[in-house]
Amino acid sequence: MIPGNDGVTHPKIMCFNCGRYGHDSSGCPNESRKKNGASALMNGTCLAGKEKRCLHISNHRLLLDTCLTDNVCRDIGLLKDVRECNENEMLEVITNGGRMIYKTLGTMKLFPMVLYYNKSSLANIVLMKKLSEVEGVRITMDTEKEKSIKVATKEGNVYVFNEGKDGLYSYDMRKKTKRF
Repeated sequence: MIPGNDGVTHPKIMCFNCGRYGHDSSGCPNESRKKNGASALMNGTCLAGKEKRCLHISNHRLLLDTCLTDNVCRDIGLLKDVRECNENEMLEVITNGGRMIYKTLGTMKLFPMVLYYNKSSLANIVLMKKLSEVEGVRITMDTEKEKSIKVATKEGNVYVFNEGKDGLYSYDMRKKTKRF
């Protein structure tokens, strides 16, 4: 077990740079082994909300996030036109928790956008920036009454992503959409 550059030892954290326990890659004392050019996203078995505890993210939740690398899902039922990626399209996600490769992609049924699929992905997650670039989509946030983010489409559907106790905004895909 090796402490990080800050001198603190974290026994349950493994550094992705050097593969040793006790620190994460941002505090790796072995600078020569640092990996460059990889995209950071998520990996592992839990996602920490604002309370810094592990959360179970069920398949019926679609998370809306602001800091992802790309749109990802673990539920292939969300996709149509599913196909294997060519070598240039594959998404590699590297975090302190390890590495995940997304070799399959498809178009999301709910919104016309590409999602990468891996059955081991942590959750179904859409990047707000990419969603805002979809033609005819309007995103509004209510921080006073509902604590929600509403996504309206040109077809007249409104999807409400509510803020959970975990601080994450999610849409329950089992619910019917609202029409405006």
